[in-house]
This record gives sequence, C-alpha cells and structure tokens, in this order.
Amino acid sequence: MEGSGTCVCFRIQNIPDIFQEPDAVEGIGAEGNLGASDPQLEARVRLSLQEEIRRSDLLGTDYLTIHPGSSSGSSEEAAIRNVYENINSVFHEGIKTTILLETAAGQGKTLGSNFQQIAEMIDGVIYSAGIGV
Repeated sequence: MEGSGTCVCFRIQNIPDIFQEPDAVEGIGAEGNLGASDPQLEARVRLSLQEEIRRSDLLGTDYLTIHPGSSSGSSEEAAIRNVYENINSVFHEGIKTTILLETAAGQGKTLGSNFQQIAEMIDGVIYSAGIGV
C-alpha cells in the first residue's frame, strides 16, 4: 500500500545478550576522541571502540566508520599517534569488520581533514588490511 502511511513492524527474537545490556546502545560518543591525549579518557576510548567493533562483528557488518577525533590538548603528530595506538590496542586480524576512518572538513583541531593525516593513521595500524577510508 504505497503512500498509505502504513508502518510494517517486525518482532525480533533471540536477541543476543549484548543488545540487552543497558549501555549496549551507546556509541563511541563524545568521550571517544581517539586522538585525545588525556590518560583518563584512554581506557574509556579503547573500551568504546572495542565494543563498537564487537557489535559490528556480531551483526556481520562489513564496515565500521569511526571519526578519528581531534588533537585537543596535544600536537597533531601526537594525536595521530594516539589514534593508531588506540586502534592497535583493540583491533586484530581475527576481526571481520573493516574500520573506515571518516574524513572531516578541517574545523579547528579535527583530525582527518586531509589525506596525509589519514595516511599516517593507516600506516600506524598494525593490521592495516582491515582499515580504510
């Protein structure tokens, strides 16, 4: 019934436990700045990224697009190093999902505003076969 405004809903059964956890619907969010130099955020950033990758693998998605973050509080070089070190800490060959680094418009200290930055991030990732743009 095209154009009738009818909504077709599906009931999903056998939902994996990961989606029944209260915080499972949260994404990487604002605390997920992969380029941040704040040591207090590092564990949360890595845990958030690890959970996003785990969910993507569980769902069988081919790609997970992530924003690299910004260089707030550090140099661009240090922030780029933080990005690939954070990715390396949770990303390995057994993961089926490919991580895609999102490009940015270049506002302020946002990372990913040019292909040189993206290339440096990818070059630093150990499992580079599983990463792209």
